[in-house]
Amino acid sequence: MGETFYRSAVANYSVLTIKKLFGLSMNQCAFPGCEKALIYPELHGVLGEICHIRAANPKGPRYLAEMTDDERYDHDNLVLLCPTHHTWIDRLEPHIYTAEALHEMKARVE
Repeated sequence: MGETFYRSAVANYSVLTIKKLFGLSMNQCAFPGCEKALIYPELHGVLGEICHIRAANPKGPRYLAEMTDDERYDHDNLVLLCPTHHTWIDRLEPHIYTAEALHEMKARVE
């Protein structure tokens, strides 16, 4: 039987990992001070984005070659952010947002 996985062009997250991320997020972006909700039940929509703390591919921010794919897609290496802060952290200022800083953000929300 095994575990069910969400499959997309870029990622394989287990259902357990997705449930854990959204359940522990308190429906809030992990970026300090951000009050954007991640799920809008009344609109049947999800705004939250699953983001890697350590990138899933070698060209991504904070990539660590020693990690296995299982570690890359595990709850411990993922954080939920709104689209604005996901872009800000990974594209605009990846040099400022270290893996340690992202783990701290995640810990504050969870």
